[in-house]
Amino acid sequence: MKRNIVLFLLLMSVNATKATEWTLSNSSLTVKFDDLSNQLSVLDKRCGKTWSQHPVSGAALTANTVVQNGDSLQIQFNGTSGLSASLILSGNSSLEVILSGPVSSTFSETSFPGALFAENKEHYLVATDGEGLLVRVDDTEYPLGRDTKPYCVVRGQLMSWYGVVDIACKTGYMIILETPDDALFNTYRENGMAGFEPYWLPQMGKFGYERKAVYHFFDEGGYVAQCKKYKDYIYPKNEVLTLRENQQRIPSIDKMVGGVHIYVWDNAREVEFAQHLKDIGVDKAFFLWDPNHFPYPVDGYDNYLIEMGFASGVYDLFRDIHANEATYYKIEKDPGKKYLARWQHPGEYPAITLKNSLGGIASNQFGNVVCPIPAIECVKKRVPFENAIYPHESHFLDVYLSDGLYECYDPILLRKIYGRYP
Repeated sequence: MKRNIVLFLLLMSVNATKATEWTLSNSSLTVKFDDLSNQLSVLDKRCGKTWSQHPVSGAALTANTVVQNGDSLQIQFNGTSGLSASLILSGNSSLEVILSGPVSSTFSETSFPGALFAENKEHYLVATDGEGLLVRVDDTEYPLGRDTKPYCVVRGQLMSWYGVVDIACKTGYMIILETPDDALFNTYRENGMAGFEPYWLPQMGKFGYERKAVYHFFDEGGYVAQCKKYKDYIYPKNEVLTLRENQQRIPSIDKMVGGVHIYVWDNAREVEFAQHLKDIGVDKAFFLWDPNHFPYPVDGYDNYLIEMGFASGVYDLFRDIHANEATYYKIEKDPGKKYLARWQHPGEYPAITLKNSLGGIASNQFGNVVCPIPAIECVKKRVPFENAIYPHESHFLDVYLSDGLYECYDPILLRKIYGRYP
């Protein structure tokens, strides 16, 4: 009897460590997931190419149980986080990856799934840095790593997708982060090859909401097909308007298209300078000036520009606030002062400042930072007052695109915004 019990326990131990390779397949793709090694691979049957993870060691998320239901796998991860993932074959050549978990559970950043590497070094990474570029997967110089900016900024990864393509620019795959607000791509080198993976971040320290990335595989078309795929996805999602459509909606844009954009300073802010340009044959121009600096143009400056056929605008900023704004004062027109300076928020410091997770006030090289939500109220207060003096056709809004948005942990501001504490 004792020998039978020992044999039974031994069999249980063997079964507990025996890997199962789970398979999803359609006419274009075969997806395999090993629940012991946590390795994922995708075979594109159309071109015979396999994209696969390298052996995973110390993975942040490891499979506990896996359940298959048709064209999907449901993976429950080990640990107490309650996280799970779904792998779903969708369409003809796409794989959806959905990460789920308790909304209010504490969550720290993690990656899943790991990078799917090319079969050989004859491939490029398709990076959306700046204007976009191709980087050889065996390149050793281009800086890789985790991006640090959200996908609303004008530097770093400008779009929420990344790809890989062969050097003939035909086959490849791309990942679109369909929940990009708290996600990044992590790029890294392994075994002499560069790859990339989705990297999921917490929302206010919590899991927050379901996360989703979609893998699209291509047997032809190269990076052009990938760009078109992203365009087909993002245009309807963000209700993107073309420049021509925007011109129809806002006719004054026509004065900017094909015209020179001019930031004017000093005596170039005089109406005579604009008239001089008009006289020498400059028919299209977009004028901007910065109220943080003297001199201010004459009242009604924009009207003079508009009469000449030029586009008028102003530099604007609602991000910065200084500690000396703790005392209230009334903003009034005063030619002797920079009464339209962009850092003015009378009596609002520190009430509207962005707070970090430790309760401290966020700052940058220009001072402290205004929480984005009360900044909207600042717009409502200042713009009508200013436009009564300078009827701008446009406002160039600085900082948010160049520096990004940040989470604010101020409980009072959150209560005003969401009707609750975090």
